[in-house]
Amino acid sequence: MGAAGRRGFLLTLASAVVLAGCGQSRLGRVLGSIEDLGGGDVDIVAEVERVRALPYASVVGKFGRGPQSVLVLGVARGDELSWFSADNAIVVTRGGRLVKTAGLPFNLRKTVFVEDDPLRRAPEALDGETWRRLVDIDRGDWFGLVVQGRMRVRGVEDIEIFGTRHTVLRVDEQCRARDADWTFTNTFWIDPDSGQIWRSRQHVDPETPPLEMWVLKPAHAPRGQT
Repeated sequence: MGAAGRRGFLLTLASAVVLAGCGQSRLGRVLGSIEDLGGGDVDIVAEVERVRALPYASVVGKFGRGPQSVLVLGVARGDELSWFSADNAIVVTRGGRLVKTAGLPFNLRKTVFVEDDPLRRAPEALDGETWRRLVDIDRGDWFGLVVQGRMRVRGVEDIEIFGTRHTVLRVDEQCRARDADWTFTNTFWIDPDSGQIWRSRQHVDPETPPLEMWVLKPAHAPRGQT
């Protein structure tokens, strides 16, 4: 990672902490920790380890082939988590599911499940599960757009997230919104024991590349961890 990329990575983190609304003294400690990293060409894994050590839940996200950005947890209401980026974008997840965005060119405004979200169930029991949800997307007149889906468990995989390995179940979610002539597949990499979604690839609308997210530091410690 070059010096410019490194600076961008750290500035993303610092700005996200500001957006998350931490106090001045706490922010000063965070910025001090960042300044102590020093100069030079630093490995991204080393940078991420410093982010993980900070007292904030965090994820890395990117759209399609775009740049990676650190997002920091700003608001938590149960399992509904609002993640803030440096450029004033907000991504809201519920149990790991992308349910709302703000600050993007086109946004997912609302998600309502007709049946319970199958992601709330044990991952090994998801194969073949079907569901419907209603979404509002501020592109055209897509309000109450019906999206239907089917879950497919693809098997066990080992993944690495910036130097940390996880054994997970890969689950594909095959989706269709007939009224928008839109078909897509979301993918989730789920810890079979804790249910933690460590990585995901989820769609916002037909024209925006999918959002990929990797969890650096979960908002809640997975079961069996302290």
